[in-house]
Formats: sequence, structure tokens, C-alpha cells
Amino acid sequence: MLGAAAAVGLGAVADSVLSATPAGATTGNMQYGVSNNANTAATDLTSTATSQTLSIENTGTGAALYLQGLNGSCITADQEGDAYVLFARTNGSGAGICMITNSFTNINPTIEAVQEGLGNPLYCEILNTGSSASAIVGTTNGAGVGVEGRSTSGYGAEFNGGLAPILLIPGASAGPPTSGTHAVGEVYVDSVGVVWTCQVAGTPGVWVPALVGGATNVTAPTTLSVPPGSDLVTLTVENTGTGPSGAALVGSDGGTGTVGGVRGELDNVANDSPAVEGITNGTGPALAGACHGAGYGAALEGGLAPLWLQPAGTPGPPTSGAHQLGELYFDVNGVQYRCVAAGTPGTWVPQYSVVPLMAPVRVINSSTGEGGITGPLVPGVTVHTSSVLTGLNGIPAGAIGVVANLAVSGVGGASLNGYGVMTIFPAGAATPGTANINAGAGSFAESNAVTVAFGTGAEAGKVSIVWNGGGPVPNAQAYLDVNAYIL
Repeated sequence: MLGAAAAVGLGAVADSVLSATPAGATTGNMQYGVSNNANTAATDLTSTATSQTLSIENTGTGAALYLQGLNGSCITADQEGDAYVLFARTNGSGAGICMITNSFTNINPTIEAVQEGLGNPLYCEILNTGSSASAIVGTTNGAGVGVEGRSTSGYGAEFNGGLAPILLIPGASAGPPTSGTHAVGEVYVDSVGVVWTCQVAGTPGVWVPALVGGATNVTAPTTLSVPPGSDLVTLTVENTGTGPSGAALVGSDGGTGTVGGVRGELDNVANDSPAVEGITNGTGPALAGACHGAGYGAALEGGLAPLWLQPAGTPGPPTSGAHQLGELYFDVNGVQYRCVAAGTPGTWVPQYSVVPLMAPVRVINSSTGEGGITGPLVPGVTVHTSSVLTGLNGIPAGAIGVVANLAVSGVGGASLNGYGVMTIFPAGAATPGTANINAGAGSFAESNAVTVAFGTGAEAGKVSIVWNGGGPVPNAQAYLDVNAYIL
């Protein structure tokens, strides 16, 4: 039904057939009724036909239907049947439908279509394949929306095009909008083709670039920000390619810059997250730094330490996997290993460090039971510490051995009264056939510098001592003074 705001008065027509030119018609206008004056009472055009109620074809260069509303909507149409509410076709260069609202106080849309059936409320089609015109054009000179689509259960809009589903006209400059009030969800394309979305409403709001695909380059200075309260990552870059050396993210200074290509910075001093984090599920490195000039592959600085290599959960070097020359590895005890030959698992050697104590510390005194050994030592009987030596007296729990001075003396100040041999070795290991101290007849005490490793497993942090000899060896006391520990 064509409502009261139609500019052309149309009387009742049976079965969509216009009669011969009636009285009152004027040249150049298709008129049915008694007047062409918009101020007269409107008439309705009704039909009981199963096809279009009104069909107007213009083979010229003008509009097939031109409606102008001075106050209300240009056209209001209601169709409860199965046909189109409004169908307009032009074979020329003019518009199928052209409607203009001149009222500056009218807030109604120029065209509004409502469909209660299964069809499309508004359907526009250009049949001329050589045409470059748009099927639908919505233009507003105010603050409203040129074209608006809404759906309560489906999509607000659906687009399909031979070149692309949708064309967003780029802005005049690079970067996001810098003025105007914007709402969350706005999408903007700048002059270099970067797509920006408004993430926080404001003037001009907070905009973030949508970096998608390998051909997207952000050439303008860009700041990626996340709204307060969000626990999402600021930027996620996914590489689904199959190239052998393609990176998900590459930072470059362009060849002329003096700053880093990629920089990660945490402004919140309470944050315990890494500034840059790389995770890989493949065999490549999570982070790779390479310098092809005279610089360094990586420069690290930290308030706690320049570098943290997280220890493994087991003692010893890797026992599986293919490894490369130059790899570094820390085991659960804090021992650092380096790969000296590539292979599976490769050849690994420990990187021991000897750390001196500020002053020597006595950790075993069998005359008092210090260190878990209570004397006197019986010849031929191996004894070891009943409690670990690590974690005490400045020796850290991760130490694997000590540099110390081992001494033996007679019981109660008496002479050793014979030849004796004392050996110290890792607890739990077989007694070696070597000696650390060889005591002579008539001596009261003997000592020697030793380097000894701790036992492992259940004997971790412990040492064993055996006192023996080839002659009439009496009982003796043992002493161990640590000068340094080994990591």
C-alpha cells in the first residue's frame, strides 16, 4: 500500500491496469486522479492481482520512479502477500528508485522497508554488467548512518562481490582517526591499507590495527593497547604457512633506524610476566636473535640476573633428543652442562664452578661427632656422614662437591703408632684403591688438600671416609675443613 506521503496521487486501479489517460492528466506526468497537487487528499492504489500492483518502466535516461517527501517518508509500502513490496528496474543510466527528503526537521528514514514474510524487505539489482553504479547507495549529510541493517536472529548485513565482499574507502592519511567521537566496533581503513578497529569509545577513542596475513605492513608508528581489565594478550600473530624459515612476527628497523626492530616493555613494576615470550611446539627456537654485523646476537640486562636458564626436573645432562654444539643446560641440582658434540643426545660435559668461602669451615670432626661421623675410626670400616653437608655452613644445596683439607690424628693426642692410609670419596660409591693421606710411624697427625664430590640419589650431599693400612694401624680421628664448594 502506497501511503499518504507519495508525491504522485494514484487512484484505485483494478488488477494493476492503468486506464487510458484520464481527464486532468498533464503532459509529461503519469497521473491518475483529479489533481497533481501534493496538498490534496491522497488516494490509495489497491489491487487484487497476483503480480505487481504497479509496474513502471522507463526506457529513457531519467528515473523510473521519482518520489520526493517534503515532511514525512518518501514512501511507505506494506505487502502481506508473496510478491515484492516494491520492484524497480531501469535499463538506462538513471536510478531505479530515487527518493529525497528535504525536511530538516524530519528524523524518519528516506526509505524504510519491513517484511513479515520470508523474502527480502528491500531488493535492488543492476542487470547491466557494464554498469559501475552501486545497487544501493545511502548518503547522509548529517550525523546519522548512510545505510543501516539490523536483524534480531540473523546477520545485520550480508555482502558478496566478485572483487571482494566489501569495500571500505581508505582515509586520507596513515594511521587511525585522530579527531571526532567514535564508538566501540567502528572499522576504519587508512591510506596505506591498514584496517583499524575502535576498541574504546571516545574522542577519538582507542584504535588498534588488525594485522592479518603476510602482506599486511604497518608503516606508520603504531601503538597496540588493551582496555583496562582485559587479561588477553595485546597482539597474537599466527603463521599458518609452510615455509622453512618464515616467522610469525618479524621486526625490522628498515635498514636506516638506530633502535631495535622488536621491543617488549612492562611498565607495571609489579608484573611478573616476561616482556617478550616465545613459545614453539616444533623443533625451532622460540626466540632467535641474530646479528649480521659487528654486534651481538642478544644483549640481556636484568635486575636479578642478565639471564635465567630454567633447570630441568632431573639430574644430569639430556639423555634423549637431537642436540647441537653450543647448547647450555641446567639440571635439577643446578649443574650446568654444555654440548661439545652434536648428536642424539650429543656429548655433554659439566661446566663446574669453584666458589671459595670467605673462611674455611670445619664440616667433619669425628672426635665431637660433627658432620655425622663419630670416632674413633676403626681400621677397614667405611663411615660416611649421616646428614648431608650441603645447605649448611655456606655450602648451597646445589653443590656437587668441595675443595677441602683432610686430616687424621691419633686418638686423645696419642701417636698413630704405625703406618696408615686414609681415603675420602663420594658416599655410596665403591672404595677407590687410592689414598689421600699416608701416615708414617710415630706421627701424631697428617693432612692433605683434597677435592671430593658428593654422592648422588639417597647419598646426595654426603662423603665417605675409610682409614686403613698394612701394619698395626690403631684407631684414629678424621677432620674435614672446606675451603670452597663446586657447582
